[in-house]
Amino acid sequence: MLFDWTTKVHGPCLVHATPGEGNVSVIIAWGPHSDGASVEYRIAHLDTDDRRQRLDRAVRLAMGHFDSGDATRTGLINLAVDAASVAFEGKIPPPHH
Repeated sequence: MLFDWTTKVHGPCLVHATPGEGNVSVIIAWGPHSDGASVEYRIAHLDTDDRRQRLDRAVRLAMGHFDSGDATRTGLINLAVDAASVAFEGKIPPPHH
């Protein structure tokens, strides 16, 4: 899944999500061209076995964390998921083809 997303804090971003064995990787890149910053979320232990639902939930959790201003640095974040985790509630933009 690859799509463009515009945030209030970082402006235009590119989001790329791929499911792996036991986790989902969500990379959010922002900044001008390819020299911008990026953060990778690795999210495991999601409460669904359906691949499509797991991917959607992970993307929403990563977007919620990023948009809340908690991700201001680049690198890898192993995002722990619990009942208090903030999830993006809006419409996910259409993917690139």
